[in-house]
Amino acid sequence: AFEEIVNAPNPHRHLAGGFWLTVMGRLKDGQMVRSAQANLLATEKQVREEADPQHIYLSGFFSAFHIGVESGRAGRSYLRIIYSQPLLVLEILVGLLLLLCCANTALLVLARLTSRQREFAVRCALGAPRARLFRQVLTEVGLLAACGLAAGIYLGWVSAQTIVAMLPSAGGRLPIDVTPRAVILAFCAGVSVLSALGAGIWPAWRASRVAPNVDMKQGAVISHSQRLGRWFVPAQVAVSVTLLSAATLLGSTFLRLLAVDSGFNGDGLVVADVDLRPLKS
Repeated sequence: AFEEIVNAPNPHRHLAGGFWLTVMGRLKDGQMVRSAQANLLATEKQVREEADPQHIYLSGFFSAFHIGVESGRAGRSYLRIIYSQPLLVLEILVGLLLLLCCANTALLVLARLTSRQREFAVRCALGAPRARLFRQVLTEVGLLAACGLAAGIYLGWVSAQTIVAMLPSAGGRLPIDVTPRAVILAFCAGVSVLSALGAGIWPAWRASRVAPNVDMKQGAVISHSQRLGRWFVPAQVAVSVTLLSAATLLGSTFLRLLAVDSGFNGDGLVVADVDLRPLKS
């Protein structure tokens, strides 16, 4: 209603073929998004006929477009439509990389605990409960996770600001707030805790399962280390090669995308909005 007043005497709402309008509504009590989608699909043919009776605008390229319903809880964002799928793929890759890092950290912690096997055996022989040894290892891994969380929040904030500044916009910088909020910080803290548990449970369990009457002997420690080295070194090399390969593939793909000629030279380009309506009078 206000659009007719703001853009009078030629409101955009009556222009044929306009796709700028976003229709928002409220669901009835007890109705779900799926049921609303089904109801709209039943009337889609009639709506298309009334909107474009001559089949000029909703044919050809736009023939594949259909009426859809989505949740409006977070608003309507054109950037979300464009970057939602790429960001989902990126998050999956980040999750895989996080799993590899957890495995790598677990191997490093396990190697460090192997050299301290005699220490844990002595403490267990002196009466230290196994649960206390388990908590000690998890605490050490938790300190590493806390330091990684602090560094990750800072680097993530800086990287987000850099990525937003790289996004194209016609009117200057995009109005996107990337300041870390309570929900984001809580999510990062939860991921950090899960990473610490994933990287520390197995080494902590191995440290709490020492046998004082066996592991206090130097020969047993050497034999234990030899058994660990049979699979630790190959596993460490495999994880490192996987990380390096993934980073190389992602980096090479990004470089190829930067080197692709888009056929458009943006040097010296100026974007401006010109209002020619006063010239009509």
